[in-house]
Amino acid sequence: MKLLLRTLFCCVLSHLVIANSIQKKFEDVLMSREIRNSAYTQTTETRQRLECTDMRDKNGIYYYKATESHQPTVCMLFLQGDPDQLIEVEFKSFDISCSDGELISLVDGWEQQGQYFPAEEDHSLPLAERHRLYCDDKPSKLVTHQNVAMIHWIILKPGQGFSINVRFFYNPKRKYIVFKKIV
Repeated sequence: MKLLLRTLFCCVLSHLVIANSIQKKFEDVLMSREIRNSAYTQTTETRQRLECTDMRDKNGIYYYKATESHQPTVCMLFLQGDPDQLIEVEFKSFDISCSDGELISLVDGWEQQGQYFPAEEDHSLPLAERHRLYCDDKPSKLVTHQNVAMIHWIILKPGQGFSINVRFFYNPKRKYIVFKKIV
């Protein structure tokens, strides 16, 4: 009898583990399909220039290029989606040189004076995976884990810069909400 119960328990447990694994795979497939199929409202390839400090909440192609009158400073772009959205940032062009002391950083969340939102203890990823620095090599695509993202950059040479494609898409499994728009 004990052997039968043990066998039955192991069988049920293995089915639960397999079902949980299948559910996780299914959720991952649904999320990737949601990213691909989400409403992409941008109808033209119009590029919009970013200011040194800027905030955007719409799909689009944005760019920043240092001009002759550009003063070397830390610039930043705050991206803010609705509470039920995630953000995808893909670099289209990237002309930032480490040897010139230039860099760009991507933050999954927001950072202000060393404080991260959501806080490290409130997020499933360690800070090293949420805040990445780049120069010379174009960053890979970033998909956030909440409805905000941030890009910092320092560009010293006129004519250098970057362009990004930003997409906001529906998040069926929202976990972190950093900011809610007030209408």
